[in-house]
Amino acid sequence: MQKLMITKTGDTKASVKQEFGDFEEMFIDKIELPRHRFMVIKPYDGEDLPDVKNFAEAEIAGLIITGSHAMVTDKKNWINRLISWTEDLLENTAIPVLGVCFGHQLLAAAAGGNVDYHSQGREIGTVPIRLTEAAGDDPLLADLPAEFKSQASHAQTVTGLPPEAVVLAENEYENYHAFRLGEKRIWGLQFHPEFTAGIMKKYIELIKDEIRQNGRDPEKIMEGVRKNPCGAELLNRFTRIAFNQD
Repeated sequence: MQKLMITKTGDTKASVKQEFGDFEEMFIDKIELPRHRFMVIKPYDGEDLPDVKNFAEAEIAGLIITGSHAMVTDKKNWINRLISWTEDLLENTAIPVLGVCFGHQLLAAAAGGNVDYHSQGREIGTVPIRLTEAAGDDPLLADLPAEFKSQASHAQTVTGLPPEAVVLAENEYENYHAFRLGEKRIWGLQFHPEFTAGIMKKYIELIKDEIRQNGRDPEKIMEGVRKNPCGAELLNRFTRIAFNQD
């Protein structure tokens, strides 16, 4: 039976996990698949990543790479191994891939782009996401509104696109909120379709001191948090693409 693989790239904060579940649960809760159709791999915890050339034998239909509290530029052995594995993935697989936040940046780095800290500090809260003209015929994003709200929380960003990347979404803070690698079914999203408004508020509360140090008002950001109606739609569209239902 075909499965959706989630490459989990770290654990969330204990208080977030207690109330909302860990990173993989945030995706599983929004995707309309039975739980036994998911396969979760934790490379940060020493788990082996599958051979990308054997995805068909392993019945892996699609792959989601989660966010993380780690940074793509951290010089950690598991991150270096994950980057190498992702490079191999991009060269040798035809399955659909969706990278979110850390996963988005990981895809960019593995495809020849650049990742670094954002010059304006962390983007956090419910933010506007504007689709570009190129998103008009994109299999994943085409049916979404031209502008919608989503949750975001990231300190690092893609500072230089991979050569083949097509920009699909942006806002005033972030030039590359979504991209696709050429004509492949490989997408990166800087925003978080898996975050609910409750999760977003919890993260704002946890890092309110950092937000103040960046010259912003966490209470005002908290007041601006809204539901993310397009999140589940986007994740389920990706799942249908992975299982050849779209």
